[in-house]
Amino acid sequence: MKQRTPIYEGIKQHLKRRIETGELKEGDRIPSELELAEQLGVSRSQTRPALRELQLEGYLIRRQGSGSFVAPLSNRTPSVRVSGTQTVALVVPQEIYGHANNIVQGFTHRMADQSRQVITYNLNIRRPDDASEVQCLRAVVESGVAGIAAWVVNSDGQTHEYIQELAERAFPLVLLDRHLPGVDTDFVVTDNKKLGYDLTRALLARGHRRIGFAGIEYPESSSVQERLAGYRQAIEEASISFDDRLVMDIGDMQNAATAVMSLRDEPTAFVCTFEEPLDLLAQRLEELGYRVGEDIEAALVNDYPAGLPEVPLIKAPQQGFKIGATAAELLLARIEDPGRTTAGRRVSPGELVDTGSHQPMQAPAAS
Repeated sequence: MKQRTPIYEGIKQHLKRRIETGELKEGDRIPSELELAEQLGVSRSQTRPALRELQLEGYLIRRQGSGSFVAPLSNRTPSVRVSGTQTVALVVPQEIYGHANNIVQGFTHRMADQSRQVITYNLNIRRPDDASEVQCLRAVVESGVAGIAAWVVNSDGQTHEYIQELAERAFPLVLLDRHLPGVDTDFVVTDNKKLGYDLTRALLARGHRRIGFAGIEYPESSSVQERLAGYRQAIEEASISFDDRLVMDIGDMQNAATAVMSLRDEPTAFVCTFEEPLDLLAQRLEELGYRVGEDIEAALVNDYPAGLPEVPLIKAPQQGFKIGATAAELLLARIEDPGRTTAGRRVSPGELVDTGSHQPMQAPAAS
């Protein structure tokens, strides 16, 4: 039976999130035990341990006669301290299943071969400007690990600055899934340009001439931009003019899909960068009277098979286990020789699969 989270733990995590995201800033006063209890409709015995643990972890400071206040960032203590040089960290910023789970498995398997211990951090980033990503990375570095493999979400702002700082310090670091522009670090990614190219070529081979691209994100990750480059290369190799009106932003998919399907020469197929754009696109297309798999064909990067609609699709998986294992090898090499030349590895995607026939597809050759 799944145990329920204690009430005080929920209160603690709620306050911690508000502090880490910057909603509560350094020096802000925190409601007292009694005030919190009244606000949340709980007893004072639930708010007291929540505030006490936040104080012990360095999130709050107590001033006699005045109350509790948000402490400086430097007061916070990492949740884990390690000693020696045998422990490394893996930071994955999403729920650990599908592609992320495969990366974790590949990384830990390779590290186990070298008798290394791995601490895995699962950090869910909800907003592009979420400060908790840098706070987590900083705490992991300060915990004493020998090196980090990190799948970062934000490619600019504070995250970019901190990764640049680590690179300049020659701290052993390998980036996963994406690389950051202008930052000289080791990285392991899917060959995303090939991924976008192969998916687009597969749709072209089916006779489609108007193909949309769904899934531009903010911030614009290198993985999505490289998939877009592959899509564009395939389109132009087929002697079709690239039309940027067919490139849609995931943040405004409803309006973008409406505009695209209102074009005189609307698309008959879409390349989707991952599952979420397909889901959002399919919902809007259905409202407009189109059905994916019947009126509209789709090809996508598929890392979480359970989330796909039950319609014919062309899909291509990433090889997460190989990405994780390769990242482990690069990190071990960096730990052994911090001054070595940085390396980037691109791992080929898996075979295309037609879910209508359930058969692997050979990527069509370039014309």
